Amino acid sequence: MEIRSVNLTSLIRPDSHLDSKKSEAVAPLSFEKVLGQALGEVNDLQQQAATANTKLLSGQLEYVHQATSLAEKASLALELTLQIRNKALEAFQEIMRTQI
Repeated sequence: MEIRSVNLTSLIRPDSHLDSKKSEAVAPLSFEKVLGQALGEVNDLQQQAATANTKLLSGQLEYVHQATSLAEKASLALELTLQIRNKALEAFQEIMRTQI
């Protein structure tokens, strides 16, 4: 199993680590798009957990750990999203308190 380090620029430009010799300039993603994609992924995890819980309750899901795992992933993703939001709000409030 190969373990690669996290490349932060790949979060901004997802294809930048694949082909560094591209002659075409890749436009960076806007903050709005990155945030929208991240929130979309969190929403997808929440929906998957809800679907797994429904299947578990109706007897369609064979293993309980599948629903538990999806629910925990969704919970952690939501917690992380809330913490990022809180940090952004704190930073904004600190900037607003700064005297010019």
